Amino acid sequence: MERAKFRQERVTNEAVTKRNEKKWLIRTGIRRFVTYLLHSQEFNVHLAGIYNKEMVHCRHTRLIAGVDAASRGKQ
Repeated sequence: MERAKFRQERVTNEAVTKRNEKKWLIRTGIRRFVTYLLHSQEFNVHLAGIYNKEMVHCRHTRLIAGVDAASRGKQ
C-alpha cells in the first residue's frame, strides 16, 4: 500500500513539474528568446537586408505603376 502511495505521489509530482516547465516556457522562455533574438547583431543584419530589398522592390513597383499611368495619360 505504501509503495502505491509513493508511486502516485511521484507521478503527481512529475506531472506538476512538467506543467510548471510548460508554463515557464510560455511565460518566460519565449519572451527571453525573442528579446535575445531582437538584440542579436547577426539577426538584425539579415533583417536589415530583407528590409532594404523590400524598400527597393516597393520603389520599383511604384515607379512602374507611375510609368504605366503616364503612358495612359493619367496622373
